[in-house]
Amino acid sequence: MLPKSKIKYYSALKLKKHRTLENLFIVEGKRIVEEALNSDTKVELVIATNSFAEANSDWLESINSNFAVEVTDDTGFRKIADTNSPQGILCIARINTQQLEKPESNLNYIYLENISDPGNLGTIFRSCAWFNFNNILLSTGCADPYNPKVVRSSMGAIFNLNIFEHIDLPALKTQNSFNHNLYVADLDGADVNETKFSGDKILVFCNEAFGPTSELLACNPQIVTIPKAGMGESLNVSAASAIILNAAANNI
Repeated sequence: MLPKSKIKYYSALKLKKHRTLENLFIVEGKRIVEEALNSDTKVELVIATNSFAEANSDWLESINSNFAVEVTDDTGFRKIADTNSPQGILCIARINTQQLEKPESNLNYIYLENISDPGNLGTIFRSCAWFNFNNILLSTGCADPYNPKVVRSSMGAIFNLNIFEHIDLPALKTQNSFNHNLYVADLDGADVNETKFSGDKILVFCNEAFGPTSELLACNPQIVTIPKAGMGESLNVSAASAIILNAAANNI
């Protein structure tokens, strides 16, 4: 049985300051836990409720030889879990902190500028993994990629991405010149369906309410947009990113 001190310790990981301090994050739900266990992510501990352990004894036994497993009661588990109706299974994983001096040649990147909604960020991660854009640059204004809602929304995609945080792309371009072509999604630009995504590239998606910053636009990117065939003010950034990623993937 997981002691109260450990329950308190792991429940604190729901807060960003504790995730940063301990370099750990919570992965909740059986499917996403399985994704973590099958990836290169370092899993520190698997935690299950008594009822989940009884119903999934064979599965827990199969992972027990490779990962530490602890069982606790429903009350203790709910203190750690982030969802209102937890499935009874989660794991504690280590954050893989990565540094970036400048974008590397022969690699494509996604730069996310001020994407503050955790659900949008996780969904964009999911699309990036699907279209094989696996190198993700996040501005300081983005949501924490290890927020439990981001992790859940990514549906496990986060474990297959190289994530670089606190990236100021305009400053990076000024300080360390690189030859990647910049393509920024916005409402007024070239038709994405007629755009040739050439060479090493960085696709940029921005906060849908404010659009790209003036500093980003000063980098002289190519602006691309999704033509509107019906009605509406704009597309949700996660939906728009999937459409543009598809167009770019078909041009690689």
